[in-house]
Amino acid sequence: MAFGRSRHVVFSCFAPDVCVLLRAKQSTYRVYFLTCGVDVEHLVWDTRCIALNHAVAFSQVEQLHGIVTNSDPLLDKPALIPAIKNNTQLDVFTWGDHNTSHAH
Repeated sequence: MAFGRSRHVVFSCFAPDVCVLLRAKQSTYRVYFLTCGVDVEHLVWDTRCIALNHAVAFSQVEQLHGIVTNSDPLLDKPALIPAIKNNTQLDVFTWGDHNTSHAH
């Protein structure tokens, strides 16, 4: 906290086990699970990383503070945002090319 001063510091990671350890080993900073938010079954073997619904369920079970997902699936289905926030109390943040694009 001394070095962060008034800045809000959070931890986020694509590796689910790292998120679990960050949450277990400290309680000062918020921990978020990074996810692609789309089906990447052909790229990863860990079921927690395969799809947005898996990421949400994992984050709930491990009592993470939220998810940080690629914005594409949320732009395709905007109803997912209130569904996640209202049913889980997880924070939802996004990353991706569409975050800075003026097309949407």
